[in-house]
Amino acid sequence: MFATVLVRVAPLAMLIACSQQRAVQDAAMFRGDPQHTGVYNTAGVDRLGGVLWRFQTDGPVRSSPTVSGDWVFVGSGDG
Repeated sequence: MFATVLVRVAPLAMLIACSQQRAVQDAAMFRGDPQHTGVYNTAGVDRLGGVLWRFQTDGPVRSSPTVSGDWVFVGSGDG
């Protein structure tokens, strides 16, 4: 009976794993892909319009910012 259940569940588990892997590949991530190669499979910005805002931190910023909706998150040494 266990073998029958395993045979029936295994294809479903494979389908779920493949769909999760595809979701990871389609998601925006640091340096473009899971291997962090810096290659992005999207069109670039047509042109930059200049600085729209600035923010002074009290510590060094040693990472890239990330954007979520209307928010920009930046890791800074000041916590």
